[in-house]
Amino acid sequence: MKNHRTMALVAVLSLIFSCNSLAGTKIVIQAIEDGQNEADSTMLIQGNKLRMSYFDKSDSSNSDIIFNHQSQSMMAIDTEEKSYMVFEAAHLASVKAKMDAVKQQMEAQLAKMPAEQQKMMREMMAGKLGIGKPKEKPTKKIVKTDNTGSAAGFDCQYVEVYSNDVKKRELCITPWSKLTNGGEVKTAMQGMMSFFEKVMDSVGQFAQDDNMPFSEINELGGFPIIYKEYKNGKITEQSKLKSINDESITEELFNPPKGYKKQSLNDMM
Repeated sequence: MKNHRTMALVAVLSLIFSCNSLAGTKIVIQAIEDGQNEADSTMLIQGNKLRMSYFDKSDSSNSDIIFNHQSQSMMAIDTEEKSYMVFEAAHLASVKAKMDAVKQQMEAQLAKMPAEQQKMMREMMAGKLGIGKPKEKPTKKIVKTDNTGSAAGFDCQYVEVYSNDVKKRELCITPWSKLTNGGEVKTAMQGMMSFFEKVMDSVGQFAQDDNMPFSEINELGGFPIIYKEYKNGKITEQSKLKSINDESITEELFNPPKGYKKQSLNDMM
């Protein structure tokens, strides 16, 4: 009887500790330059949480962002400085107030400059922090094409993205319904981009940057498994899906790394 109780206790404890690793999705995207794999980006998605990790082989640098859809927060991790910063939706009004204060200080400094120097500085800072004449938000257009492609075993159809009638990128889209764990990936990706828009609005930037990956995610109807960035009619960056799989993910991967120092916006201003 005693042995049975011991075995039952071990089974219960095993179940409890195994709950620290939950089912999720792992996506690996490879960046390609001159036909070579230059860097890998990894996404870990578990329910309402998403972690994006980017490793650049050219300088062995890492960058990480963790988004929590439920708490409406985003964490940026600096691996070189061993620090992290958390942006929360509830604090965005406070962030905007701080940025407005910075704007007033800069306006006061600009007012002390000679007219020519002041004009030059305002042109350089146009649209930033609301100083100078704001840049107009570009007109974006997404055009479906008949071209198709494939990556990591998934078929896709190309769309072209134009900004002010200038071609910015080509994306090959796999519908969410055809993607492994597409519903989970869709919720996490669209939630993160919507939150990022709010953050950019709070600091006086456009909600969607022309050069920001996944900025059109809410309008595509699927996941871009092939990505080609254009400038002056030539491809400058390209990446494609390397793999997407079910993955057992530990909760600690969505928490601040141990030993890292938390920074606040005040530390950067």
